[in-house]
Amino acid sequence: MKKGVTLIELLISVAIIILMAGVAVPIYGNLQISSKMEERSDILVQMLKLAQQKSKSRVNSQSHGIKIFSNSVNLFQGSAYTTRLAVSDWIVPFEEPLTLSTNLVDDEIVFSMGVGEPSQTGEIYLSHPNADTKIISINELGLFEKN
Repeated sequence: MKKGVTLIELLISVAIIILMAGVAVPIYGNLQISSKMEERSDILVQMLKLAQQKSKSRVNSQSHGIKIFSNSVNLFQGSAYTTRLAVSDWIVPFEEPLTLSTNLVDDEIVFSMGVGEPSQTGEIYLSHPNADTKIISINELGLFEKN
């Protein structure tokens, strides 16, 4: 009697490995998307907190705010994005296919100097075509909630 592995046993083993890999690839892809969404929503919340803190601390005796574009976020210094001090801008890009949108007027929020209250309340939406939308809510006290 010969000892060893037959061709059929080898083919069955290879088929099982291919099946397992075929199941793992989509799961891994979804995990990557989910991780990127979580990371980018954390960055967005940190930028909001930074703008609020700079306003509370009266950095350069100015208010600070955030302007949301479809593919980037701009932390600015000034009472509005249109009248900001452009050299102080800090722009963070959000690469495709991630997109940003808001229900905020002019897609911006400015925090009051010294107090840090937001100019308006609303939500910021971070979307990906293959994942659930992340929602960041801003309330009248300047608190941020991520859903």
